[in-house]
Amino acid sequence: MGAALHAAQLAGAMAHTFEMTLQYANDRTQFGRPIGKFQAIQHQVSVMAEHVAAARMAAQLACAADGWQPDPMRAAIGKFNTSDAVTPVTSIAHAVHGAIGITAEYDLQLLTRRLHAWRMADGSERYWAREIGAAACTDGGGAVDLIRRWSGEAV
Repeated sequence: MGAALHAAQLAGAMAHTFEMTLQYANDRTQFGRPIGKFQAIQHQVSVMAEHVAAARMAAQLACAADGWQPDPMRAAIGKFNTSDAVTPVTSIAHAVHGAIGITAEYDLQLLTRRLHAWRMADGSERYWAREIGAAACTDGGGAVDLIRRWSGEAV
């Protein structure tokens, strides 16, 4: 239950971090134009968007359930993927924001510190990777069939 809840919290906080970063890139000007118009910044923001979208899908998977309690393996997969996205998302956010991102007056540092705390709460990505791997090894079928079954796909 905790892993699924933290997956949802992580996805939401990463989405807000992305929105802040995108807004900053469009507002901050350098050499007479917004820094979001520079190809290097566009590339970083697009990579960040991919991680945030994947985290949102992983959180949805983590919270998917037939009853009131999330499926343990779906929660494990969701928490693994959302936790795994924290480092690249926060790194890119701070790279785009520069020094202002770590100042006490700017909220980015509050979000990124909370993201790293939630990343470790109820098991880090390393913990959940071991759990998923152990379950795949003890199951009689192949790993791909196992993942499809957990994600709800027909095998």
